[in-house]
Amino acid sequence: MITCSNCGHSNQDHFNFCEKCGNNLKNVSSTENKVPEKQVSENQTSENNIPQERTTQNNASSSAPSYLPEGPKKKKKSVKKIILAVAAVFILYILMSNIILAFSPATRLLKGINDFGKFSKFTSEVSLTLDYKGSDKTLDLLDNIGVAGTISTDMEKLLVESSVKLLYNKKKVTELKAGINDKLVWIDPLDLHKDKFYYEFDNKTAVASSKEIDIYRNAFRKISLDFNEKEYLKIVKDVFGKDLKNSLGKVTITLDGNTIAELLDEFLEYAKEDKKLMKSVRTEGIKFIKNIMKHGEKGQLSTLYDRDSFEIALEFFEDKEGFEDSFSFVIESLQYQLNNILYYFDNLMPEINITLHYGLFNKLNKVTANFTVSAADDYTNEKLVLEYNIITKEGAKFTNFNTKKAKNLEKVMDDPAEIMDIGKTIATNLIESITDNKEFRKEIKEIEDRLGMDIEDLTDYLEYSMPFYGW
Repeated sequence: MITCSNCGHSNQDHFNFCEKCGNNLKNVSSTENKVPEKQVSENQTSENNIPQERTTQNNASSSAPSYLPEGPKKKKKSVKKIILAVAAVFILYILMSNIILAFSPATRLLKGINDFGKFSKFTSEVSLTLDYKGSDKTLDLLDNIGVAGTISTDMEKLLVESSVKLLYNKKKVTELKAGINDKLVWIDPLDLHKDKFYYEFDNKTAVASSKEIDIYRNAFRKISLDFNEKEYLKIVKDVFGKDLKNSLGKVTITLDGNTIAELLDEFLEYAKEDKKLMKSVRTEGIKFIKNIMKHGEKGQLSTLYDRDSFEIALEFFEDKEGFEDSFSFVIESLQYQLNNILYYFDNLMPEINITLHYGLFNKLNKVTANFTVSAADDYTNEKLVLEYNIITKEGAKFTNFNTKKAKNLEKVMDDPAEIMDIGKTIATNLIESITDNKEFRKEIKEIEDRLGMDIEDLTDYLEYSMPFYGW
């Protein structure tokens, strides 16, 4: 046995550290570690009085090479627990926010529409597929043809850019791009022509119009109408009924001309007697008109501003009794006009399925829509169905168009020979793009055989059919 020189505890011979206090026993001789028998006896007595739990812990730690405090380990475990607790609360909040809104699809729908209205930049991807049902084998070839387009929009800069692809069996045949902003319109034929083209607006007029639109847009943003939201939500629920479906992460709605007409009619019918809305419209209307007139007096508005019209409008809004008497009449007139427009529109508008997709905290991520348009011939039982699919997401990217590397269309239009040359080049390159696709080429060959013509003769037809002789 080795007796500890620090506390007098007896340790087994192979121990390097004291079992009780952790003192180093390695360099201590057996003679140096001897203590009076009385002290040993007392130590053994006190050891026997140690609770069983503590004795067990000491035995377990006796084989350890050194004495390590448990404080840091416990601290790390506490931090992990806190992190897990915060994560659990965060996930629970997300789930609860989705579940709560799931009980009110109308609320969630209006929130999504409001979120969409705040998109300053957004991109829409549009696809069109054709489906022919009939006996005409030539038209049956349309089933493999499709069109895909992308439209990018920046509402702040009044910038729109689009690209259109011609597809065959979902593979690109050819593509072109175009864009418009407050300064110019541009076209990039890509593989169809080596040159790019643009038309530049009158710079002074364009800059002035752009600034004036910004003034009106900022004034509209300051408008905040007050109305009974619960009543309008109730109208949404009643009109849409089962056509409004809610699930985790999305809301789906089915629209047609009749549903839109009914919804607008119900909204306007309730708005006629909505005193809260009437007061809000009058107050916000006065603020808007005065805001615009202030800019007009400073000379910041000219093209999109007529002082006399705004003065008449301000006089109308400031006359409280006259405005209240006219409020219902104005809405009734609007109701009548909309009903007439939607009556004819109902027969033309297809059924549209719209889905609003939500992410964290029920923030709108994207909107998807799909609808079909069909044209049928009852006598021949032929039918052509066009199916549209649209996906709109927040954010947009734009091409940096360089006018120095493009041709001005205003100058090109003055040269008929150059216009003809551009047309023939585009037609030739389009034919090459089609014939490069072996599958597409086979079907084009069938069309040529049926029509008794060669697709490559189209360039010659184009040259002789365009009436440039009178230029």
